[in-house]
Amino acid sequence: MLDIDKKTTFKYDLIARYNTEMKKIDSKLNVLLELRAGKEITPEEYLSKKNKYIDARRSYYGKISDLRGHYDEKFERLENFAEIILQAQDIMESDDAVKKRQLLQSISFNLSISEGNLQIEFKKPFSFYFKEEKQLTPSTVSGREDLNLRPHAPKARALAN
Repeated sequence: MLDIDKKTTFKYDLIARYNTEMKKIDSKLNVLLELRAGKEITPEEYLSKKNKYIDARRSYYGKISDLRGHYDEKFERLENFAEIILQAQDIMESDDAVKKRQLLQSISFNLSISEGNLQIEFKKPFSFYFKEEKQLTPSTVSGREDLNLRPHAPKARALAN
């Protein structure tokens, strides 16, 4: 299971627990109302307990709203990122200069031209997706520096004895 799935499952479990607690509070409020209607408790006792239950309910409701809000916000950003990535190639291959400009403005900042080349700094998370591929030199063909940094050709006079 992915870490994201674990976090999502934890959030939904927490929301379910908070909803269960809110239902318990609602039933306590109903019992409290019945006690007051039957004149088994004083108006002061009723108001005191009612306010305590209402505050607890508001607290759980706020916690649920926070959990849902953060999840929805992250999901929306991920959805926007995926949508832009999927449309980027089609936009760049089209002849619509306005859409190309809008795409570049939405994924980058600090555009400049240096020696006839467009220099782009990408916003997060696009900087991860569009990172430049580095030129590989013979010593880094495998993606890491060669541990044997000696010249590849034999040394002059190596066989002169």
